[in-house]
Order: sequence, then structure tokens, then C-alpha cells
Amino acid sequence: MTAVLVYKTSSPKAIDWYRDVVARDTVVRDKRRVYTDQLTSEFGEVGKRYEHDSEHIDHRPLMRNSSNQITGLMCRSGEKPPKGSGWRLDAQTGFWKPDLRTNKGKELEAELETLSGVNMLNELYEIGAAGMAFVPGRLYRPGVTFRDETGELFVYWGSKDCEDEMLAASAKVPDVEWAVVPLSEWHAWREQVEA
Repeated sequence: MTAVLVYKTSSPKAIDWYRDVVARDTVVRDKRRVYTDQLTSEFGEVGKRYEHDSEHIDHRPLMRNSSNQITGLMCRSGEKPPKGSGWRLDAQTGFWKPDLRTNKGKELEAELETLSGVNMLNELYEIGAAGMAFVPGRLYRPGVTFRDETGELFVYWGSKDCEDEMLAASAKVPDVEWAVVPLSEWHAWREQVEA
């Protein structure tokens, strides 16, 4: 996304919030790696998802939706899970999903729920930043990044039309001050990072 509207804060509340979100997400990512390794050990590699694929998948990736919830397990095209495993082949998505008709499937569903990642954008409102902006005919989501050397948290948008949402969100959390960042400053820093 090309940033056209950028905000920053160095509020301790916002910085603590960001570090907490990252720490929680790191714990979940580590759990997902272990879980994926267990599934790969149990069911083997996916290999080529389709016969005509050139890419070989050497593990069993977890599938997730746009809310970062784990919804199933990747498999080869049409591959059916072993009987009694608690998984079923979902015809709509083409992936394995927990078979909720079985106790094992219900256990798998509960396990997958613990592996859902942290959706930072849904939690941005806690620090007075909008996690989305509805503008005529469009839905925008911001980018979020942290600058270690200055201790600043940035929220950036792909449209100036998101300004009202950001102002409304910041008004609800007055102890976190957001400042507009000149685009020249933002781009200079991003160029430095990418160099």
C-alpha cells in the first residue's frame, strides 16, 4: 500500500499495547509451528497440491481466514483424510476441516481456536486508532509499523478519506496523542529502511 495519510505516537500506553500484541502473536505463531510439525508427522507432506503444480509443499500448512482464524488444513487436491482422524474434506474449500459430527473433530476445532493469531487491526481502537475506515464504496485497513530507534508507532492509510475515522477513534482515547506525519518524513524513513 502506498501511504498517503500517516500518523505516529510515542505514547507509553500505545507502545506497551504494541509490544503486548506482538508478544501474544509470537506465542501463537510458535504454537502453530509445533502443531504444523505434528500434523506433517502424522499425515505427511502435502507434496504437489495439484498434479500440474511445480511447487512441492514439504509440510501441512494451516489455512486461515481474513480474520486470522485457523479454519482447516491444506491437503492435495481431493485428498481424503484417514478415517477416524477427526478431519473431513470440505468440498467448498478443498481443504480438510474438523468433522464436527465426531468427538475427535470437536477436539480439533477447539485446538484450532487456540491457534488463531492476534488481529492487531481489531485491537487498534484500544489506543485511539481506527482499525478500518468505510468511505463511499470502499473499505480501508491501515498498515501498522514500529520504529525501534525512536520508539514510535505508526499507523498509515492508503487514502486521505480515512482521516475522519482516525480522528473519531483518537477522540475516544485522549491519553494517546497521534500526530500527522509529513509524507516527506515518512518516505525518507522508509527509503532508509529499504536501503
